[in-house]
Amino acid sequence: MGYFEDGDIPLLDSVDVDILIHREIHFGGSFALMLDYYEHDGIGVNPDFSIKRIQLLMEEEEKTGKNLADTLLTSSALATVEDAKTMYLNLRAVYEHPTSPALSLVMADLILSEEENPQEEIDAVCRHESAAVGPLVEILSTEKLYSSLYPGYGRAPLLAAQCLETIGDPKAIAPLFEALGKENFFADDAMISALVSFGKEAIDFLLVRLSHKPFNKDNEHAAIALSSFPEEYRVSKLCLHLLQDPDIKKHPTLANYLILGCSALKTQEEKQQFLKLKELFPGVIKHEFDLIAKQWLSP
Repeated sequence: MGYFEDGDIPLLDSVDVDILIHREIHFGGSFALMLDYYEHDGIGVNPDFSIKRIQLLMEEEEKTGKNLADTLLTSSALATVEDAKTMYLNLRAVYEHPTSPALSLVMADLILSEEENPQEEIDAVCRHESAAVGPLVEILSTEKLYSSLYPGYGRAPLLAAQCLETIGDPKAIAPLFEALGKENFFADDAMISALVSFGKEAIDFLLVRLSHKPFNKDNEHAAIALSSFPEEYRVSKLCLHLLQDPDIKKHPTLANYLILGCSALKTQEEKQQFLKLKELFPGVIKHEFDLIAKQWLSP
């Protein structure tokens, strides 16, 4: 028995579907191109795909004489493939039109870059200064660009955030915040780094989002972002205030970040008030109060 059963070629592993989708989108349906890319550790390599598995799929396709994508991919998967291919075609079309604006060209270069650190492409975008903010924000708001299935392998928002950090236009603060929480860890890091670069203006914005009610994911994202800034007393005062809200117990993740945010409290009265709140929370969260108390005792 070969890698597949005879007949309809059922899958042995759902990873096979993902490999085929990536092959169709990023490598024009060619296993040979995909293998070469993976053997040279290209920037878009998916760590879940082994070279051995790609080779086995290629061998089975050659053996059966059937295009495995046609055989195995659902209509939904094929629709995703076509959608991603269309985005690729639209980006490449920018290079084919002699009248394409210079900004459009450097934006396409940024998204399609195959460099680990495409500094040249970032610098080219940043030379357009505030004119580039709109297109960069559009990248941040395009959900598909956070996916490794689409052009840029999910890296375009991260690169856009780096550009916005360099350009330094405060109009980027709100879009950078809205881009948090897209289930892309590396992108979140870049968004927060960019927000930190705006200093007081970003803190002012985040404090408004932190205090907004009813509590939701926005409050959590604001608290997480604020934890990356240098300690600031006004942030700690607001965190202490929010910890006293009865609804906060329904949001343990937010509560954890608020507790950590209290590290810059100054007066003994505030610190005592903080420590009294410890008894209102379950054991796991109580430990966070103890960490802050130990920090205050450290010389």
